[in-house]
Amino acid sequence: MLVGFASALTPTAMFNGTPVSGIAPLTVTFTDQSTGNPAGWAWYFGDENYTAPWTQLNASAGWSVRRSHSIVVMPDGSIVLMGGRAGESTFRNDVWRSMNNGVTWVRVNATPGWSARYSHSSVVMPDGSIILMGGMTGVLMNDVWRSTDNGTTWTEITPSAEWSARAHHSTVVLPDGSIVLMGGTESDAYMNDVWRSTDNGTTWTEMTRSAGWSPRAAHSSVVLQDGSIVLMGGLDASGNRNDVWRSTDNGTTWTRMTPGARWSARQALSSVAMPDGSIVLMGGSLSVSSFENDVWRSMDNGATWTEIPNAGWSARCYHTSVAMPDGSIVLVGGGSNISDKNDVWRFTTPGSSAQNPVHTYTIPGTYQVSLQAYNASSYDSTRKAGYITVYLTDDGGSDSGGDIPPPIPPNPTTTLTGTTINETVNVGGGSAVNRAEVTGTNLGKNLVVTAFPRNSLPSNIALTQMTVYQYISLVSSTIPGVVDQVILEFSVPQSWLTEHGFTAGDIVMMHYENGQWQELDTRYVSQKSGNVFYRATTPGFSYFAIVYRKDGTDMGAVTPVATTAPTLVAVLKAPVQEAPTTAEITREKTPAVPPAPVTQSSGGIPMTTIIVGTTGAIATVISTVLIRRWWIRKQNPTLFRKNDRY
Repeated sequence: MLVGFASALTPTAMFNGTPVSGIAPLTVTFTDQSTGNPAGWAWYFGDENYTAPWTQLNASAGWSVRRSHSIVVMPDGSIVLMGGRAGESTFRNDVWRSMNNGVTWVRVNATPGWSARYSHSSVVMPDGSIILMGGMTGVLMNDVWRSTDNGTTWTEITPSAEWSARAHHSTVVLPDGSIVLMGGTESDAYMNDVWRSTDNGTTWTEMTRSAGWSPRAAHSSVVLQDGSIVLMGGLDASGNRNDVWRSTDNGTTWTRMTPGARWSARQALSSVAMPDGSIVLMGGSLSVSSFENDVWRSMDNGATWTEIPNAGWSARCYHTSVAMPDGSIVLVGGGSNISDKNDVWRFTTPGSSAQNPVHTYTIPGTYQVSLQAYNASSYDSTRKAGYITVYLTDDGGSDSGGDIPPPIPPNPTTTLTGTTINETVNVGGGSAVNRAEVTGTNLGKNLVVTAFPRNSLPSNIALTQMTVYQYISLVSSTIPGVVDQVILEFSVPQSWLTEHGFTAGDIVMMHYENGQWQELDTRYVSQKSGNVFYRATTPGFSYFAIVYRKDGTDMGAVTPVATTAPTLVAVLKAPVQEAPTTAEITREKTPAVPPAPVTQSSGGIPMTTIIVGTTGAIATVISTVLIRRWWIRKQNPTLFRKNDRY
């Protein structure tokens, strides 16, 4: 969830949907269960394409033209704008506020205590206060200021923070309420240090003196719901950058998500984190005379990016943007080599704003569903990854027959609701995938995973610009279970790699999710008998593709999924009282048949009736087992022999 803002009326977003799985087209009814009296809802069903047009809200806002300013969105959905620069020598320190998404603005302070400046940063804290840091006033600054009344009045927290004076840095607020400041420029030097404050900017601790990313300025950063920080682009000593980095430990260590994103290298860009977990990146400067108004979106923490239609606003840099409680993006001001701006634009992204929407999924896949609920006081969001599974139909793309298993009679004695379990199973179907470790809830007994090789995919989703080793459609018997994560083991022949001039480190698995292809974390395991073995982690089932991407494989050593022969049945015992949400798993080779009852009359029921009823129950159980095992053997002969493991 987002950082909870202090208020008696703070919403807590909650929802459910029904059904959560089925064959395309699948119509799902979603029900809002949020508390805290929300007045509005922003739903993301996982198949939004973010192609709505931008709307100009104001061609000339009340504040003067500027760039290198800062803006924040407040708990109540108002926007506060601070400072900035016009031309080469005019600096601002006025503060403006909009209560209607940027349509109109009111100046709340013409001359706050902090000096006129640009390329500073500002954030909103969990208590709704604003913290403003550093920037350029003619000299570089490292002072910190705080406002507790929407920017009207300000108090200096410290005139000289522990980090050196700088401009063009970036800052984020983590879910725990701490502030993280990254990089920037100090005179003619670029920096890649990272600092953190846990007391509203009063004192700072250096997390690292030299982060993994190169020293830089005019980059952009966001914080995601899981508390990780994603840093993008900027300018370093070698020029503009388009690399993306992520930290999951408050900025101490960093992992490079991609050395070169699809968007061109740039500085002075802006970005926002959306309620559905995606990142949207906008505009920036390619050179002193080249600017962009392109818009890009990433659904995987910045690893891969999809371009969405260019904005209606003119190309620019040093603009600002915020994600609003209703799921829209508001972009403010900015500049170019021609002129600075004071226009305001808005971009609407949710799939629905209804309280209880109905949505139809038309493309098979696994979909994350997100809800952001808001009112006049605050807002909150929640996400359910892999919540909706839309199964494939037999479209003739597989040589293995239909992709949907026959219905299996339910076992009324098995209760799995709310219990997370882990199952490792062999995978049949004849594809490159041979094993799967599935984590989820309501997985049921006799979990079966089948991966069918497919000769082709529908033309509207085929990977036309990549070398594909194999397309795969992956299904399981988890209806109506919810899959949280799957680790797939697969192999590629060394002969195929050699034929194409590829190495073992040039393979990745792609997953078709939320209406687009996502690159999975793919790791090298070993080589044996002319095959190269890999592991890939995915949030669920649907279409997959094993493809070539230069140096795309993580070649670090990994531990394979458990090498013992997987079992076919998971029987849940009653949980112990001290830990009601954890179930112990006992494994059996075949389902146990209930013993026949004692042949005595009870309550006047004839003995013949008892015998007939018992015989019928046993027959039902046996037929269920036989149907299940017939289907398992038919689709997954691999399950009944030991794998040739690497």
